[in-house]
Amino acid sequence: MLLSPPSQSSLVTTCESNKSMYNLFMEYVPSGTISNEIKRLGGSLDESVIGIYECQILLGLDYLHLNGLVHCDIKGQNVLIGEDGIKITDLGCGRWVAEDGRVLQRLFLVHRCLWR
Repeated sequence: MLLSPPSQSSLVTTCESNKSMYNLFMEYVPSGTISNEIKRLGGSLDESVIGIYECQILLGLDYLHLNGLVHCDIKGQNVLIGEDGIKITDLGCGRWVAEDGRVLQRLFLVHRCLWR
């Protein structure tokens, strides 16, 4: 299985020791997290920037939800600022969920995030 959201990240399913593993492949994102950006700017962001980030985060979550995936750990440290927009990362707490809301499977995710 391969999920490729508009952000160009990819979620690939592999099988290791009879257990499904999900590998998130992302490009290098040198800008860091929203949390880093807030600290860098003295503790706040402009309202217009917040609106842009909010919209992109909601679009990303909508994409995940439409594909049966729930993140379960959205916070500033798990949202990277890429050159072409926001990147939602760290799906380690994520769950596959059925349309009726039943949790089907916890994600066993291998992820590597590199930023300065």
